[in-house]
Amino acid sequence: MSYQRVRDRRGPQTAPFPQVTIDLEGGEDIRFGTEQFSTANRLDQDILEIHNDLTWVRGRHQFTIGTHNELFRFDNLFIRDNFGVYEFASPELFAQGLAQSYSYSFSRTADPRQAAEFWVYQLGFYAGDQWRVRDDLSLTYGIRLDAPIFPDPPSPNPLVESLYGRGTDVVPRTRNWSPRMGFNYDLSPQARNRQQVRGGLGLFHGRTPYVWLSNQYSNTGNEFQRIRVFFDPANRIPFSPDPTAQPTDIGSASTNEINLVDPDYRFPQLLRGNLAYDRELGFFDLVGSVELLFSKTVRDIDYRNLNLVATGAAPDGRPTHSRLHRDFSNVVLLTNTNRGSSWTVATKLDKRFRDNWFLSGSYLYGESRTVNDGGSSQATSNWRYNYTDGNPNAVPLAVSDFSPGHRVNLSGSYRIPAGPDGITLSTIYSAQQGRPYSYLDGSDSNGDGTRGNDLLYVPRDAGEVVVTNGTFDDLMRFLSAGCNVTPGAILPRNSCRGPWIHTLDFHLGVDVPIGRNELEFFLDVQNLVNAFDARNGLLEFAFFQNLQPVRSSIDPATGRYVYSLNSPARPGFTGDRYARDDLRSRWQAQLGVRYSYGR
Repeated sequence: MSYQRVRDRRGPQTAPFPQVTIDLEGGEDIRFGTEQFSTANRLDQDILEIHNDLTWVRGRHQFTIGTHNELFRFDNLFIRDNFGVYEFASPELFAQGLAQSYSYSFSRTADPRQAAEFWVYQLGFYAGDQWRVRDDLSLTYGIRLDAPIFPDPPSPNPLVESLYGRGTDVVPRTRNWSPRMGFNYDLSPQARNRQQVRGGLGLFHGRTPYVWLSNQYSNTGNEFQRIRVFFDPANRIPFSPDPTAQPTDIGSASTNEINLVDPDYRFPQLLRGNLAYDRELGFFDLVGSVELLFSKTVRDIDYRNLNLVATGAAPDGRPTHSRLHRDFSNVVLLTNTNRGSSWTVATKLDKRFRDNWFLSGSYLYGESRTVNDGGSSQATSNWRYNYTDGNPNAVPLAVSDFSPGHRVNLSGSYRIPAGPDGITLSTIYSAQQGRPYSYLDGSDSNGDGTRGNDLLYVPRDAGEVVVTNGTFDDLMRFLSAGCNVTPGAILPRNSCRGPWIHTLDFHLGVDVPIGRNELEFFLDVQNLVNAFDARNGLLEFAFFQNLQPVRSSIDPATGRYVYSLNSPARPGFTGDRYARDDLRSRWQAQLGVRYSYGR
C-alpha cells in the first residue's frame, strides 16, 4: 500500500497582463503578456495504491493471481484566457488598440477560481501462469481486467442535451479485458551454437491520462463562461489592458466551450505481438537477433466538434464550415476510433565481452499510423490541432508524429589492461531519421475557426494560384526540400521528414581497487562530434512558424487562391529552416568519481 500527494502549481511569472499577439508582415509575430494557459492552472492529486499478489508453484507451473488498485482524487483548476487574449493583425492596429480576435474565460459560480473535483477508482485484477512445458519450451499466459469507476459525474446541462442530444453528465463505463500469451523456444539445447525463437501476442492498454476526462468536469457550460471572437481582419475589438476588467459583451462572440464524452467511450487498447529469432553465429563470439513487432489499434481516442457543419467548398475542393449554434464555440465529443497500426523490424549484432572488448550494432525501421496522437491535455486542442485536409471531424489515417523511421546504433568498449585495475574506453553512435512534419496554410482555409491546422494545398501549376511576395517556383523550391510534393493535391499529414540526427558519446573510466571496493574516475563527453565541428551533431526539427509557408485568401474576381509567401518561403530568406534543440546540439562533458562497495 502506498500514498502519494502531488501539488502542482503553474501561474504568471510577471505582473498580470492579457496575452497579446501582434502579427508582422511575413508570417512572424510578437507575443507578450501572461501566457494564456498559466492564468489559473493548478493540479492537486491524492493517490492511494493497493497492490497484492499471490504466487505458488505446482510442478512445472508458477501461478499468480493479484489485484492492483489506484484510488485517485483530482482537484484541477484550469481557467485558460483568464486575463484576456488578443491578436492584432498589424502593429498599427495595436497602436490604435483595436484587435482582430479576442478570448476570455471566467467562472460563473461564486468561486472565481472554480476547479474540477472528482474521484476515480481504477480497479485491476489479473491471473497468469508461467509454464515450463519442456526443458526447451516455456509459455507465459494470463488475463487482466481493468475496471475504472467514476463515482462523481459532471453537472448536467439541459440546454446542451436538447441541442446536441448528448448529456454533459456522462462518464465512461469501460471494462478492459486483456488476454496475453508469450513463448520462448530453445531450438538447440544440445547444440554448440545456441538459438531460440521467442514471441507473444495480446491485448494491451496503458493508463489513460485522466486530464483527457477532467475536461468534461470543467466544460459543461455551467461552471465557466468562455467568450471567443474568431480572427477576422475586419474586426475592431477594443483592447483592455486590465486583466480584471475584460469585456464580456463583445458583439456576437461565441460563448461556452463544451466538452462531452461518448457513452460508449472505452479506454484505448491495442493488439500487439512480436516474433524474434536469436542465434550464436559461431565465430568471433557474435550473437545475432532479428525481431518483428506489430500493433493494431482496437480502440484509440478520437474527437468530433458537434457544433460544426459543412456549408461550402474552398477552391481546392476541401469543405468549409460554420457553427451550428452561434451561442456555442466548440462542442467537442471524446469518442473512439479503431483505425491505426504500427510495425517495426529490428536487427542486432553483438560481440560478447571477451578479450577485453565488446561491440554491438543494430538497425531499426518502423512505421506508425494514427488518427490522433493525443498530444494535448485539452480536448479542444486535441481536436483543432489534429492537422486536417478538410473535415476536422473525419481526419484520415496518416503517419504518426512518433513514427520512428530509420535508426542505426553502434556501440563498443575496450578495456586497456593498465594501471591497478584497467582503463575502459566506450563509445555510442546513433543515427536517427528526422521527425515527421506537415506543411500548413497559415489561414483558416476550411472555416473551422482555427488558423494553422489546415494542410497545405500544392497548386498544380503557376496558373492555378496567385502568388505574392515571391513566385510559384519559390514556393515549390521551399516545399520540395525534405518533402515529397504532389502538385494539384493537399499534402498528407506528416508526409515530410526533418534532417537526420547524428550523435556520438564517449566514456573514459579508470578503476582503482580499494580492497573489496572500487573507485572509478571517469570522463563522459556527449555529442563528441560537435566538439570538433560546430556544424555537426545538431538536433534540428521543423518548428511551427516554418510549417506555414503561406497565408491564403481568395481572389473575388477569379475565385482562385491568393498565396502570400511568408518569410521562410520567400527568395533571399537567410534564417534557419529548422529549429534547433540548443542544449542537445552542444557538446557537453563531465568529470566524476564513483565509489562502489563490495565488488
